[in-house]
Amino acid sequence: MKKNKKFSLNKYLLWLILMIISTNICTGGGIDIDCNPIPDCGSDGSSNYDYEEKPLTKKTGPELIIGQQLDDQSIDYYHSITYSFTTIESGTYSVFILNELGGDIELNFLDCYRHSSEYGCFIENASASTSYNFEIVNYDYDENTVSYSVIVIHGNGSEGTPASPVLIPFNTDTEITMGADQNNSIKSYYAFTTENHMGSYVINLSLLNLSEEDFEWQIFGSQSFADESKIDFRRLTGTAVSKTFLTENLDANTQYYLLLQKTYYNDYNKTYNRFSININYTTGQGSEGTINSPVNVTSLLPYSGIVKSNGESFYSFTTSTDGSQTISLTNTTNEVGINWYLYSDSNFSNLLSSCVNYNIQCNNSVALTNGETYYIQVQGIESSVDIDNTLNITMDITP
Repeated sequence: MKKNKKFSLNKYLLWLILMIISTNICTGGGIDIDCNPIPDCGSDGSSNYDYEEKPLTKKTGPELIIGQQLDDQSIDYYHSITYSFTTIESGTYSVFILNELGGDIELNFLDCYRHSSEYGCFIENASASTSYNFEIVNYDYDENTVSYSVIVIHGNGSEGTPASPVLIPFNTDTEITMGADQNNSIKSYYAFTTENHMGSYVINLSLLNLSEEDFEWQIFGSQSFADESKIDFRRLTGTAVSKTFLTENLDANTQYYLLLQKTYYNDYNKTYNRFSININYTTGQGSEGTINSPVNVTSLLPYSGIVKSNGESFYSFTTSTDGSQTISLTNTTNEVGINWYLYSDSNFSNLLSSCVNYNIQCNNSVALTNGETYYIQVQGIESSVDIDNTLNITMDITP
């Protein structure tokens, strides 16, 4: 059978025309057609998507107050919202979008363009009492309405300085912040003062907004924040919503210094982060007694008790005779060490005797007064940072 050459040529021409149209769609060749989203559509490598060639629906948002986060904002697909703020004094200002639920929105501020969520734009050397505008645009690939919060900060979001750290109140949930800058060098400096007793202190640190960044904090015994005065060092990943850290052997009525900083994996992590921090004295989970309510063992001797590794238990006893008496503590969980301290006052501050870093048993003879009440603090020790193992102890006090 003879083939129709004219028909084959027509098919080829039709195929060629379709290929040209398809190429124009992905190279912006003037075809007014919706190609959003088409992966790898940009011909210059600058973008993986072309957006619809139609005007944005523009709106104006409220004027922002420096340092006050504006929550419950939303933007529809292919809309833009323009916000304004007025500087207070000259210096650096940072604009952050906090978009925890996902969706692609763009922040345009001066020459800064940020895609995706939780990025910041910065302006250095801003003039005082000057109005600035920035725009947020919704280019979400799935054409969703996107919810977000927005905040403008004077500075880069860090708090305190080595010379003037921010004081964190004791046993109070306190919000602290960290921003970002263009050099990834954010550090925030804090200080806290221990209560009227030595021992272990717990730092509860909770990340209040989702983040892909990692953080680290260090405790120092000196305001110099020098390595030689470093007491503790821990890390917190952004995927961990909260973390409890325990730091041992802090002195009573002493100011310590806390450095919080970011650790970056790449240049895109420029997020504004909010934390809740609470610092408190601890007796450990599974331990016995508290400073305000120690276990009275006067009529229970010899006494079998417990203390948590990386925790503390508190006891009291009243003497029935004058003179030297032997205080004996035995750690029956002998793979882990314990400390014990004897005090003459209920504040656990006037130290009379101690036995530190022993694994099995320690006996001390101490001159005590008849009819007086004395107080014993027992600490469980373990190299792990986790508050886990329960230690069994036996306590006896004999003339």
